[in-house]
Amino acid sequence: MIRTFECLLAWCDRPVKHKGFCATHYARHKNGGDLSAPIRPYIRYSGCAVSECGGSHHSAGLCRHHHTLWRANGHPSKMPRLARRRRFKRTCGIETCTNASYSFGHCEEHFTRLVLFGDAQSEESVRGLTMPSSTMLGRRLGLSKQRADQLLNPSKHRARQLLNSALKRGDIVSGKLCSLCEEHHETEAHHLNYEYPLAVIWLCRTCHNTLHTVTA
Repeated sequence: MIRTFECLLAWCDRPVKHKGFCATHYARHKNGGDLSAPIRPYIRYSGCAVSECGGSHHSAGLCRHHHTLWRANGHPSKMPRLARRRRFKRTCGIETCTNASYSFGHCEEHFTRLVLFGDAQSEESVRGLTMPSSTMLGRRLGLSKQRADQLLNPSKHRARQLLNSALKRGDIVSGKLCSLCEEHHETEAHHLNYEYPLAVIWLCRTCHNTLHTVTA
């Protein structure tokens, strides 16, 4: 028996991978592809194809940064939009209301009525009533607990978003020392006032949970 080290196809000189075929032709044979179709040559890129960029190659001839721009905008030189289109209007969704949007496309008053009564335009009094928990609101509106908590506390959610963006940009650096126990732990940010998203103290998880329990 003569053992061959080349693909069974006469026009292919690639080494055998499995069942007499090279890796490409075996994959085509297995998936029912056309064995006679030409094989696209493999191109080894040394760097990003953008002339002004000296970054290393990531995919499709581009570095990671320009590849992200290409996928998002169709061209590696186009910068992404600075802000996403808002899902809800900046004013209340009720036509007769001109108050600023607070959460879920409604002002604070109409959002409270939506949560409590299921109808933002309800005329019932909200005096003496308390807002439901995020779990109850999620069940009522068919949302996850995390999403319901974001709707109930939009200022807290916005402050966390701005803080995370600042951390990614390197505008601020997370602390390595807990402000309460003064020990080196993995720290978490605690907002003293959500109106000031970047004014935080860094606490370990134990002290952070204790502080929320005491101030609850």
